[in-house]
Amino acid sequence: AFVSSSFTGASPTGTLRFIMPDKLRDGTSLAGKSIAWTAAVDGKKVSEGTAVGGTQVAVEFKNVEQGLRVFTLTPSYSGKQGLPGRLVRLGRQ
Repeated sequence: AFVSSSFTGASPTGTLRFIMPDKLRDGTSLAGKSIAWTAAVDGKKVSEGTAVGGTQVAVEFKNVEQGLRVFTLTPSYSGKQGLPGRLVRLGRQ
């Protein structure tokens, strides 16, 4: 889930914060388990990593083109992809 953004004005660089899921859709707990994530802008992967279920992830985005942009962080666990956290941002031109 999306938490916050540090992008200001027309800045091409900023950090987005997301909370990793703490359970699967069937209710199985992910607390203490390592979850992979992929961050993207407009569907293009910009970084990836892992985080513990239920914790906050800070992802820095650099040199993002101005205009309407869709930022996503998609978690995956045990070969299954979760629902992405998403933010749509309109940078000043």
